[in-house]
Amino acid sequence: MDIEVLEEIEQTLHSKVYENIEDWYKHEMTKKNKKITIIHINVRTLNMVKWTLLQTYLKNFKNIEIIVLTENSLNEEQTQFFTLKNFNLFTYHRKNRKGGGVAVYVKDNIASTQIHTINFKTAENIEIILEKKNMIINAVYRPPKTNIKEFIRELRRWILHKDVEKNDHVNSMQGVLLH
Repeated sequence: MDIEVLEEIEQTLHSKVYENIEDWYKHEMTKKNKKITIIHINVRTLNMVKWTLLQTYLKNFKNIEIIVLTENSLNEEQTQFFTLKNFNLFTYHRKNRKGGGVAVYVKDNIASTQIHTINFKTAENIEIILEKKNMIINAVYRPPKTNIKEFIRELRRWILHKDVEKNDHVNSMQGVLLH
């Protein structure tokens, strides 16, 4: 993804993108005022080696509440082998094609529900509302060959839709994860 696009997303959504988990830990986990901790990993096909590595990281970073795995390439049957204790799993699987896919793990002590309001033409996504946190997580995977400008238009349309909708059930947009 273009550096300019990442910078625009960081500024617009008050978020921060880190290149690796060590930098993220050093900067984010030392803050005392954290609201919720989310990590996003584009796993580029989830397998048992990567799964074991993720579980090792999670033993060291116990206060992660949400994990997003994009481009996991899992189908519905394979998902059962990639569950995490104390986490609820939400998934989107590609239909009739290999690759892609989005998996979101939410700590089971956080009330969460998968919602679906907008289909992206250029990306795959899952929307999850964190009920007591007044937050919606939209975990997005954009395949690299799709049109980035069209994707940004779709993302802006989604954000505007949520802004209009916020008086119903969401007080503010807190975060969007994408790759």
